[in-house]
Amino acid sequence: MAINTFLESYDLSGKTILPFCTSGGSSIEESMTDLRRIGESRGASVGTGLTANSLSAEEIANWLESIGKN
Repeated sequence: MAINTFLESYDLSGKTILPFCTSGGSSIEESMTDLRRIGESRGASVGTGLTANSLSAEEIANWLESIGKN
């Protein structure tokens, strides 16, 4: 809910949202539908999400490279 309120409160036109999280029980996929819906309705582009629970630095670097941010 806090993230939804944040996204709904700002003009995100031209911004890119790159969601990532850590979680003991669920993946980011459970949140991506809302993140996409709200982010895109506020003008943002929403990239692929990453659940980084126990990923190595190399795996995170690979994710960044795959989204063109490394």
